Amino acid sequence: MRPLLLLVPTLFLTSYAAAQNCGFAGSLQKDLNRELQSKNITEVRIDSKSGDLRVNGGTTRSIAIQGLACTNNKALLNQIKFTTRVLGNVLYIDAQVPRVSLFQQAALHLNIDVPSSMKVSIRDDSGDIFVQKVSNLKIQDDSGDMDLSDIAGTVRIEEDGSGDMAIRNVKKEVKIDRDDSGDILIEQVSGPVTIGRDGSGDIIIRNAGSTTITSDDSGEIQIEHIQGNVLIREDDSGDIGAHDISGNFTVGQDGSGDINFDQVKGQVQLPRKR
Repeated sequence: MRPLLLLVPTLFLTSYAAAQNCGFAGSLQKDLNRELQSKNITEVRIDSKSGDLRVNGGTTRSIAIQGLACTNNKALLNQIKFTTRVLGNVLYIDAQVPRVSLFQQAALHLNIDVPSSMKVSIRDDSGDIFVQKVSNLKIQDDSGDMDLSDIAGTVRIEEDGSGDMAIRNVKKEVKIDRDDSGDILIEQVSGPVTIGRDGSGDIIIRNAGSTTITSDDSGEIQIEHIQGNVLIREDDSGDIGAHDISGNFTVGQDGSGDINFDQVKGQVQLPRKR
């Protein structure tokens, strides 16, 4: 088995200052800032459209939104903005980025500071996502890398189109319903890890609870230091490695590639070689 890519998304969102450069030639930019009181708000739902997104949980009692509008067309600059509204206990943050024609570019980068007790839901069209220190997290993403860490509750990725993904330090469950392409790194998860459908890209899971992968089309899989069972129902191509599993290790169907395992304390069930 060749070494897996130990890939962590190299986001340029690791500090908001990095977004101060819009990143394309001839860009115009405009700062958009707003602060709201978080009293009675328990969840933030973000529709971030085109642009990079960073959400930071902390000890703050308010919700601070910093936006950076970017375009290479002066006529579009004032059309790039975000709106906020509160319905019940939910704050909605909606980015508005106009459609662009050939040779035009437009994006809205967002940095959002919230109390760490906040639930966060994200719908993102394109751009990188960085989230840390919130209570629960749910994401639908079309394209772009994701770096998610220090989540006090659960992480659910309902759909990810393309881009690499790193998920670290989650106190409860990690569930990925569908990932079309890109490498996945998951580590330090107290609860179970479930991946429904993975298209292409390597998968690394380590230091987690019981792990289930329903379907993997292509790419290598490395799973290690698991407290519980490991089940890979179907793998079309790519090597599989399992190390230090406290429960059972089961592979249902395997198309091509080697299967290697060691230090499995429970039963091992592998498909017959064709």
